[in-house]
Amino acid sequence: MKNIILLLSFVLFGATAQAQLFDGLRYGAKIGATHNNVTELHHDSKPRIAGNIGGFVNLPLTQEETFMFQPEIVVSWQGEYYDRTGTGDPLDKYFLTYVNVPLMFKGYFSDRENDFFALLGPYVGFKVSETFEPASGEGPMQPGYDYVNNQYEDFDFGFGAGVGYSFARQYEVDLRVSYGLVDLVSNDVERLDNRNGVFAVNFNYIFD
Repeated sequence: MKNIILLLSFVLFGATAQAQLFDGLRYGAKIGATHNNVTELHHDSKPRIAGNIGGFVNLPLTQEETFMFQPEIVVSWQGEYYDRTGTGDPLDKYFLTYVNVPLMFKGYFSDRENDFFALLGPYVGFKVSETFEPASGEGPMQPGYDYVNNQYEDFDFGFGAGVGYSFARQYEVDLRVSYGLVDLVSNDVERLDNRNGVFAVNFNYIFD
């Protein structure tokens, strides 16, 4: 939690410093639907459909305000389901909650108010909760895991990219893919790469 507070303070300090250079500093709020999984964690995994909610700052990097730095703070519900019984129902739940801080560079295709834009940048994530809820019924347990506490790493790091459309530079929608570079499970005896993967549809509102 202390690391999160320090990071948020750094982001806010950077936003204030940037505001002294450009008059176009604007704040925004976002909410989205997400398709989540953890790669190679289970052989019969199913994606978790969940969501995210948060805020961001648009910091113009050019006087034309077509190129932005957009730091975000987002609560994201992630994880996956595991079809342990092989029947498709019921499913074990492996749910993770993160506070993610994407540091996105945002480029509009022109200076028009209604136009497409692209997003690209890294993110850091801090796990704030981890929930395992086994399904009822019998089925073989996959070896190599502690099913009570799967020991997911507390920190995640990766990259995201996306495209979107802006209406009057105030209402925006974007499609974004994020992929983690951190192996999330330390006690995986098969030594597979268990990484976060998220596809999101986000709806954004930018305040005047």
